[in-house]
Amino acid sequence: MTNPLPAWDTTVLDTATIIDIPDRLPEQPDPHLRLALAAMTSQAAGHPDTTIRVARLAHAGIVAIRTSIGCFEIRELLDGWLLVHHPGDPDPTDLAAAALLRARRLARTRLARTRLARTRVADSGNGT
Repeated sequence: MTNPLPAWDTTVLDTATIIDIPDRLPEQPDPHLRLALAAMTSQAAGHPDTTIRVARLAHAGIVAIRTSIGCFEIRELLDGWLLVHHPGDPDPTDLAAAALLRARRLARTRLARTRLARTRVADSGNGT
């Protein structure tokens, strides 16, 4: 069996970065800083659009958001994306390696689920 590809372009992890959110924002924050702020605010408020914002950060090669209150790792899940508190001061290369392993594992899980669903549909057509 060949290994399935992750659901996103993981080559961005070759240049993984941690975005720093300063206590005082610049007048014209760059788009990734604005997106990171929006993702954190969205997740804190429990909005369903959080996963889209966090995914956009990941797809840009951002592996974590660092603030004065802590660091938050960007994590891919089976059904979306999430910011997870990360203790200490993580290394972007380590986080990128973990993200790549996670993406590959999730790709295998998604493929297995798809195959299982197809098998169940085929079996239900046979009366089993």
